[in-house]
Amino acid sequence: MKDNNPTYGYFFAEPGLYWLMLAGSYLGLSYGMFSFFVTMFIYYAVYKFCDRLNNPSAAFFTVFAFLGYFVFTEWVRQGLAISIIMLSIKHHEKDHYVRFVLSVAVACLFHASAVVALSYLLISSKSRLRMKMFLIIASAVMFSAMLIIYNPSVTANLPFIGAKVTAYSSLLLENNDGFWKYILSSKVVFAYLIILVMLYSQARKYNSLFSAISAIYFMLLTRFVSVLIRVRYILVPVFVVSMDEYLTDKGRGFHTSLPI
Repeated sequence: MKDNNPTYGYFFAEPGLYWLMLAGSYLGLSYGMFSFFVTMFIYYAVYKFCDRLNNPSAAFFTVFAFLGYFVFTEWVRQGLAISIIMLSIKHHEKDHYVRFVLSVAVACLFHASAVVALSYLLISSKSRLRMKMFLIIASAVMFSAMLIIYNPSVTANLPFIGAKVTAYSSLLLENNDGFWKYILSSKVVFAYLIILVMLYSQARKYNSLFSAISAIYFMLLTRFVSVLIRVRYILVPVFVVSMDEYLTDKGRGFHTSLPI
């Protein structure tokens, strides 16, 4: 596949996992043992993230509903990036913004999509105004990204980014069934629309849902172009935190604990 597609290597340009593999090789770890440690780190991060919430069982279920099948089993680089973000959310909540940004930078070494986690600085709020600001900014950014994906020549001269965009654009054109056909045939798009309407109807009483609305809206936008789908998973942690606050505010939290 790599020989037939000269842009193949640009999908894996982030060095984080490669550096870990070099470290594993230096320590004499077999591939199976290396994979075991990587998987254990991912599940440790998920456990620590969920266990500190008010409704950890609901959080655990939600995390795996979104991420369990693909991200934590096949898309290992992004799984590691999201795990680092999960562990770093505590820095954001404590207003340790420098630590949070540095953690996101480390996550970006494993998958460039982790940069989207910087949006937590805007959407992790119970402010309706900040939610509206994010919806506008997200719409502008995502539609700009769509235009660039369909017209990769715009960023062709930019280092790293240009090659990455060209690679994803080539993948899109190879598998493209048409913009509107893709959207209208996607059951996930309609599922997100239904969830968005349900959340918005409840947000009139519970402002803890503003972050969840922002997250789901962003996930909806990423479904409009197939090659952007993986970007949506970065906002799953903030969605889970928002829903946890909603369940607590509503008084229907499970208040269970995860088994050790």
